[in-house]
Amino acid sequence: FCLDFEDRLFDEADAAEGKDAKSRLGDEVTIAPFHPDWSFAADDPSESNPLDFEKKSPYPTISIVRTSVITQAGEEATGRIGVHNEKILTEYGTNKLRKLYNERVLQKSET
Repeated sequence: FCLDFEDRLFDEADAAEGKDAKSRLGDEVTIAPFHPDWSFAADDPSESNPLDFEKKSPYPTISIVRTSVITQAGEEATGRIGVHNEKILTEYGTNKLRKLYNERVLQKSET
């Protein structure tokens, strides 16, 4: 169970947003999964990417957002959020983000 929890979390989130969910949930919610080991798919998994911190969390977490709120914000606004996140995370860089994540989120100091 624990070994495949990350994959299961993302599979469940995908299923909840898929066709099957519409019969249960309608178009009322959008699910955003977060996980301590989350990373963007990369050609070389050994390479770190500052965008990996966009959906990292200390524990597997699912954020449930009303789809109507996202729709009301509009594609332009939600697109700006993504561009802004990418800009800030890239400016900070992986090393600084890892240090901040460890110190402030996980509350452990790097030695």
